[in-house]
Amino acid sequence: MAMLEQERAEENVLKRLEEQVSDTNALIVKDKESNAMLEKARKELEKGFDDLSTSGRAHIGIKIAGQLDQKPFLNAFRRRPSEGDLQLDAVKLCSKWQEEVKNSNWHPIKVVEVDGKEPERIIEDDAKLRELKQEYGQEVYEAVTKALLEMDEYNASGRYCKPVVWNFKADRRALLKEGVQFIVKQWQSRKRKR
Repeated sequence: MAMLEQERAEENVLKRLEEQVSDTNALIVKDKESNAMLEKARKELEKGFDDLSTSGRAHIGIKIAGQLDQKPFLNAFRRRPSEGDLQLDAVKLCSKWQEEVKNSNWHPIKVVEVDGKEPERIIEDDAKLRELKQEYGQEVYEAVTKALLEMDEYNASGRYCKPVVWNFKADRRALLKEGVQFIVKQWQSRKRKR
């Protein structure tokens, strides 16, 4: 009798486990579907920004994630004794480092989890980056590491620059809601002007 009750209890446990696995699988499928829908919405939002010409002072717009900012390179060359066209030299150096950032064989980023929190991407002690910092300064170093981190976050598998709807005020990827609200405001202001 006790053996029969134990078998029934084990069957009930197995049945509950199977139900939990089934529920978990259903949630995983729904999560993937939701993520796919969000990504489609983001792509449509990016298209909307392509069609919408905004002033250069807008706080929401398209940023090319992973693309180096030339300004720190120009600043670095302005501080150095000039032997030629500093703007051309700065652009050449920026282009060289853009190619380095795109190079999938070079990966100075490490993902670490601190205190069980969400993983953080950090730049490891890398010889190329150390040399860049020593020769051209902190500002250029930060521009390159920022581009590397963006590339890793928004397109790690492809290692090419990617357009992203960006909140320039907060210096982060714009929430879908922020992008939609911005486009609606732009549309409403144009509608009023007519």
